[in-house]
Amino acid sequence: MILIFKIIDKWLHPNHYITDTVKYTNKNKKKLKRLSSKDVVDNKYLHAISYQDEKKSFSVDDVLSKLDVSDYNVAFYYHDKSVHQIACKLEVNTFDKYQVRNDKLRKQLKLMIYPKQKEPFDRTHIIPIGFHGSENDNRLIVGWDSKQNRQDMRKFENKVKEINKDNDIVWITTIKKYKNCVKWYTEIYN
Repeated sequence: MILIFKIIDKWLHPNHYITDTVKYTNKNKKKLKRLSSKDVVDNKYLHAISYQDEKKSFSVDDVLSKLDVSDYNVAFYYHDKSVHQIACKLEVNTFDKYQVRNDKLRKQLKLMIYPKQKEPFDRTHIIPIGFHGSENDNRLIVGWDSKQNRQDMRKFENKVKEINKDNDIVWITTIKKYKNCVKWYTEIYN
């Protein structure tokens, strides 16, 4: 009976499931044990976040009022040529719920935002992977400066993880394109 529901859910929400199988090594089997059976289906990742596409760019006040009445792990999303926005309410202590990684899938993504200069860049998660487990969703991954991703953003994410140990959080990120640059804004509310 449960298998029938999984098949129906895959049909109704095909982009919630990764199409490539995940190979587990001894190194990441320990991390896999942290996931419950509902988080991994047939050795494939299950997206933790469901999306509601917005018709226009949203303000922080607007999205906070929507998130106030929404369930956990529902993200409001908007993208056009000049702005990329994601806002999501995350439950307490979810910062490392999803730890299995698949760099092969992440490298295959066509990024919606990427640097035009020839400097090295990382495929950077807008919300850290531990909160959502999604490696194949181009809404959550952008091309960003490697140094900034590995240093400043890492420190920021670690501070947010500490907050999330005791509090639900709301994660709001807006990436705006200007004439000569792109700026990343993230606000965290508990």
